[in-house]
Amino acid sequence: MQLAGGSVDGAELRASSPVHKNFTRLSNMPLVHTQRGLSALEPISFSAAQLKTLVERGSRDCSRSALIQTCEFILDWDPDMALLDTHGRDPNAINEWLERATQSYTDLGGRAKELQLPPNWDKHGFYAVEVVCGTICLVNRYTKECVAIPSKYFQHT
Repeated sequence: MQLAGGSVDGAELRASSPVHKNFTRLSNMPLVHTQRGLSALEPISFSAAQLKTLVERGSRDCSRSALIQTCEFILDWDPDMALLDTHGRDPNAINEWLERATQSYTDLGGRAKELQLPPNWDKHGFYAVEVVCGTICLVNRYTKECVAIPSKYFQHT
């Protein structure tokens, strides 16, 4: 896999910094690894310049929550799901994470190819509220599965 910056097969990730001992979930992955992993998955959509759009005013780094939401969207992983059995102590942990992420990203059809940063989740999120045959439904944008929302949840005025 070609990483942003020209390195191949995760060499830049391995050499950049040691894996943090608590790197067990997406929600506690060090920001540098999350950013480089995203760049490896989609070098254009998640280039260093694009990721700067996730930096909140007055901050030096990207918002952890913005990175986690983006990873959750493109990989369909729960942020608290256990990522590694090695608890991050294995120097190959980043490569293992990257391989799993690449497979998941490929299986889902590369959801980030047209994702603009910062994401507008109303436009790019999984679900949309639509009216289908006079019924208000919750529609999954990817599977096109539609579930009717019962009228008891609407406020009548």
